[in-house]
Amino acid sequence: MSIINQEKKEEIYEFLELDHDIEVNKDGFVFGNYIEWPFLNRLKIEDLKSIATILNITFDEEIDKEELENLIKEEGYEEGTEYENGNPDFLEKNKYWPSSSEDEEEYEMYINDSYESEDVISTIREIKNEVTNKDQDELTKKALILSAFVYTESYVKTLIGKKIYATDINNIDNLLKSMLKSYIGQNLKTTRGRSELYKKIFNKKLPKIPNVELRNILAHDMESASIFFDDINYNDKDGTSKKIDIENIFDELEDFIKEI
Repeated sequence: MSIINQEKKEEIYEFLELDHDIEVNKDGFVFGNYIEWPFLNRLKIEDLKSIATILNITFDEEIDKEELENLIKEEGYEEGTEYENGNPDFLEKNKYWPSSSEDEEEYEMYINDSYESEDVISTIREIKNEVTNKDQDELTKKALILSAFVYTESYVKTLIGKKIYATDINNIDNLLKSMLKSYIGQNLKTTRGRSELYKKIFNKKLPKIPNVELRNILAHDMESASIFFDDINYNDKDGTSKKIDIENIFDELEDFIKEI
C-alpha cells in the first residue's frame, strides 16, 4: 500500500472538513493530537470521487462504489483514528508536537557544529587583526568586534550541545526526545538558559563573557558606541561613560574560551 504525501493528505483533510483532538492520559499528560478519518463506506459516492481525484486516481464515472473505495485504500487512505504519537506521517499542520520546531533546530545546529576551542581562538585573532592592523572604517570595526562576541557565544552553545550529544538519547521515546531537544534548544538561546545547562552538564558555573554590556550595545544600538584611536567608548545602562581598549576585548574573549 502506498503512503499519501502531506500535500494530498492535507487536501483530503480540508475537503472532508475534519478536525483534530488531543490525546491525553488520566494525569493530563499530552501524547499529541489525533484525527478521526471517516470510513469510506459511510461517504457518498460523490465524496469518494473527489478524494480519488485528489489522489490522481483514474476511474470511470460509472464505477462501482466498493471498487472506488478499494482504489482509494490502495493509494494509502487509512480509515479510523490516526494518532500523532510515534507517527512520522501525521499531518504536520495538525501536530501538537511539531517534528521540527525552531528550538529543535537550534539544538541540531549546535550538536553538529565541528568548532573546537582552537578554531574559535584562531577566528578571534583574525578578527582582531582586521580591526587593529588594517584601515577599516568605524562601522566595519564595530561590526567585527560584535562578530567576535557572536563567535564566542556560538562556541558556548557548541560546547554544551556536543556534551549533550555524547549522551545517548536515541533509545528514549520519540515524543520525549522531541521535548528534550526543544528544552535544550530553548535554553541555548538565552544567557540564563546556557548558564543553567552548563552548570548541570559540567557541574561548575559558566563564567560571564567579558564586556557583555558592550556586546549588547553593539547588537542593539551600534551607532551609540564610538571608536577613538585604540579605544571603544559607550555609555552603560546608568549613563556612565565607559572606555575599553580594543585589543583587550579580544584578549579577554580568548582567555574566556580557554577557561571554559
